[in-house]
Amino acid sequence: MTILSVIKMLNDETSAQRSLEYLLNTTKIQDKESLVSVYEEIFDIGVDKMAMTIGQVIERRGIEIGIKKGRQEGKQEGKQEGRQEGRQEGKNEARNEFALRLLKEKSKLEFIVKVTGLSIDELNKLQKHAQ
Repeated sequence: MTILSVIKMLNDETSAQRSLEYLLNTTKIQDKESLVSVYEEIFDIGVDKMAMTIGQVIERRGIEIGIKKGRQEGKQEGKQEGRQEGRQEGKNEARNEFALRLLKEKSKLEFIVKVTGLSIDELNKLQKHAQ
């Protein structure tokens, strides 16, 4: 369906052209297909309610776009948080493995605490879980 065929569906071509121009100038609808689909939705409801319906359709589209953008941003934030958590878990795991190796080599607890940053309690728990 073309914009011209949508215009012909209206009784008054001048008001249809004006409303199309208004939409093109005041909204962020960038392609003709989106504009035609907006008009198709409007005509399903009736021309007499067009002004209110245009606003409702545009508002609903804006909400849909906002939700989609919000989901994309949420996914990005989730990925970043996941990477950060993964890195931290990897560091903790490496630190714990290093501490276990030092414990197996019979290093002094004070030395292991100093080089790993773990407490004596954490070292004891780690050693119990390893056995």
